Amino acid sequence: MPKVTSLELISEARLKGHAVGAFNVYNLESVQAVAQGVKEANSGVIFQITKSAVDYAGLKNIYDIVMNNIDIYNIPAAIHLDHGPSLEMVDECLEIGFSSVMFDGSSLPFKENIEKSRASVEKAHAHKATCEAELGRLVGTEDEISVDEKNAIYTNPDEALEFVESTGIDLLAVAIGNAHGFYKGEPHIDFERLGEIRKKVDVHLVLHGASGIPDESIQKAIKSGIGKINIDTEFRYATMRGIEDYLSEDAGTSAARNALAAGRERMKQKVIEKINLFRPSN
Repeated sequence: MPKVTSLELISEARLKGHAVGAFNVYNLESVQAVAQGVKEANSGVIFQITKSAVDYAGLKNIYDIVMNNIDIYNIPAAIHLDHGPSLEMVDECLEIGFSSVMFDGSSLPFKENIEKSRASVEKAHAHKATCEAELGRLVGTEDEISVDEKNAIYTNPDEALEFVESTGIDLLAVAIGNAHGFYKGEPHIDFERLGEIRKKVDVHLVLHGASGIPDESIQKAIKSGIGKINIDTEFRYATMRGIEDYLSEDAGTSAARNALAAGRERMKQKVIEKINLFRPSN
């Protein structure tokens, strides 16, 4: 099955009242875990790749691994650049075949974010790819971007309208109380703000930093208009727990592949769990 765009997957999911899971991958095992979980759950998915994943695995290498698994498991999937730090990286990913990209200008002044996000949209659409951008600043660290609490900024609904109209983006990532990484306390999602943004803009909305948000809040967010949900921290944590549990039981093993397989299985189960959560009617 050929790769599709994020926009195609999300548009189809929203017709059913669902959201699409977007999982960050960085090596063979993480890609296999997503592909196997998606196949078992009978769903579409977005494979997300960050700059740090590219630095670790190599752009062509990780792209080819994802494409091979899309073909092997015959799943509808998009390949997405997550938090692209530059327009140059957007270009590189589109040229190699990514079907979806995000230029992250959330740390830039509003007008500069518009300017560079618009340029990213033009590049993406020239390749028939989906383009995501972010407005607002989430607390926490994602790849090379760190934001502390005093510098966090919620998405302003009126600015969201101007941003969408000025850039032509397909997907808008919002800051509504969500955060990157683990939450220090129970997260409080601003559903009133989400509702106002939903009324203002006619593009699909994205929830970053979904790891650790209570299930009921996730499903309420989906019903309030969220169409794409990013999972990274919980996914990585599941990997490490699987490997640690295996090593604690078989401390004398010399087969690293067995430990990696244990981590992969735990990741796969997390993917299935999240996909089912993102389909409220199920």
